[in-house]
Amino acid sequence: TLKFTIYRPLLCISLNNAALEEKDHTKFLGVIIDNRLKYKDHLHYLKPKVAKTIGIINKVKYKLPQPTLHNLYYTFIYPHLTYGIEIWGSCPASYSDPLYKLQKKALRIITHSHPHAHSRELFIHLKVLPLQDIYLQAVMIFMFKITNHLYPHDLFQNMFHLTHERHPYQTRHASNMYYIPPFVRTNTVKRTIRSRGPYIWNLLHDSLPITSSSISIFKAHLRSLLCQSPLTIRFFSTQ
Repeated sequence: TLKFTIYRPLLCISLNNAALEEKDHTKFLGVIIDNRLKYKDHLHYLKPKVAKTIGIINKVKYKLPQPTLHNLYYTFIYPHLTYGIEIWGSCPASYSDPLYKLQKKALRIITHSHPHAHSRELFIHLKVLPLQDIYLQAVMIFMFKITNHLYPHDLFQNMFHLTHERHPYQTRHASNMYYIPPFVRTNTVKRTIRSRGPYIWNLLHDSLPITSSSISIFKAHLRSLLCQSPLTIRFFSTQ
């Protein structure tokens, strides 16, 4: 029996006559980027950090009032869940589920609930956004800043295009600030913010003050919308 093994050709890249070593993943600005853009390594990096903080909160849960425990969540856990989530938040659910389970565990500890208590009521009671809604919130804020030119104009100039920028004639979406979703062929590209950003914006922006001069007003309306509606289910059921 003959067996054939096909090897990927080596790609040699040099910088200033020095060969660069190929890596499966690397850390850039606090986010671990892997060669498949699935962010599995970054989620593995976050999990023990969040778990350690949850363990500390669990030890003091009977010594501190619930508002203080709530503040500890936003001080020590929430920053890990939000930093760079616009990039890694679209990773496959199998990678993000362990982090989401830790988030639910933290809420059960804060509220002194049973370890298997249903988490939906806890998120609503504490007004805490689930992990995937944190991702939606971050992407919407990112798109709001682009729409209102709060980033340098040339930074994302060629990445996003409103409907009326492509069509000089009046269209059904021209007056509503819809973005044209890019055509993508692979799931990897589909998970990028260049693809997800326009889709999420088009789905949610009708219910928000998108032309508000104050980003704080937009954030307040967005958070209220996410807390009141099962947007995570609505969005991810269509993906």
